[in-house]
Amino acid sequence: MQLVFDKYPYLNGDYGIITVKKNDTSVSCQQLLNAIRDYEDNPEGMDLPSIAVASGKEDLGGGILIGITLKLIDWKVEFEDRLPPTTIACEVTGGNLVCWDSILEEYVNPILASDFTQVTRTVAASATIAPLSPGDLAQVLNEMNQLLNDNPKLQKIFELLLPGVFGRR
Repeated sequence: MQLVFDKYPYLNGDYGIITVKKNDTSVSCQQLLNAIRDYEDNPEGMDLPSIAVASGKEDLGGGILIGITLKLIDWKVEFEDRLPPTTIACEVTGGNLVCWDSILEEYVNPILASDFTQVTRTVAASATIAPLSPGDLAQVLNEMNQLLNDNPKLQKIFELLLPGVFGRR
């Protein structure tokens, strides 16, 4: 994962830019936060105020964690321009990414548009991270199988909606 930080627009009153290089189509909030902290620790970034604040990962018990919320402060994320004719799908994953504009004093879109990219990000009011153990997965699959065996109408619906998954029995 290669991220490039451009502080010069920020120093001139615009947003700083964190660019995700062409070879990557996805970046997680955790990867962004790690790279931001590394940049802030380097001499090149030490003269700047904090680029971001983050929260989350509090333990809710049972292996469930609150998701990450990464708040950029006057910085935006950009996926490097791609060449036509194909538009490339890119994504920000693993939590909530937001951007605070300190001049407007409001939240703005944290994604900076770039040529021939379509960026998606997931935003949730109650983000959580819930790892599924192999035992939990086996239990879910067994319960689903039993439910389908007990209800032929439901089984038919699943077969119609997901023929490649359920196929014929």
